[in-house]
Amino acid sequence: MRRISVPWLCFAVIETFAVAGWFLWPLFSSSQLGSLLWGSQLVLLMPGSIAAGEMVEGLLWEKVSLLAMGIIIPLVAVALNALLFWVGLRIFARLLAGLRSNTSLERTRER
Repeated sequence: MRRISVPWLCFAVIETFAVAGWFLWPLFSSSQLGSLLWGSQLVLLMPGSIAAGEMVEGLLWEKVSLLAMGIIIPLVAVALNALLFWVGLRIFARLLAGLRSNTSLERTRER
C-alpha cells in the first residue's frame, strides 16, 4: 500500500477544513465562529473557488438546482486546488533537484 506524502496529507487536511467551513458557516452566521469559518474557507479555497464558481455557474446555470451547484462548486474548487498544488510540487522538486546537481556551488580545492 502506498503511503501519502506529508505535503499531500497537509493539503488534504487544509482542504477538508475549508470544505467543512463552506458548508458549516451558515449555521453559525450570527456568531464569531461563523465569521471565522467563512473567512477561512474563503482564503483556503481561493484559487480554485473563483475558477470553479465561474465554470460551474457558466456551464450548469438553470440546468441544476442551486443546492447542487453549492455542492459541486467546492468539489471542483478542491480539484483545481489539487491540480495547482501538484504543479507547485513538481516545480519545487525540479528546482530542488537542479540545486542538488549543481556542482559549481560546491567548494573545490585545487591541491
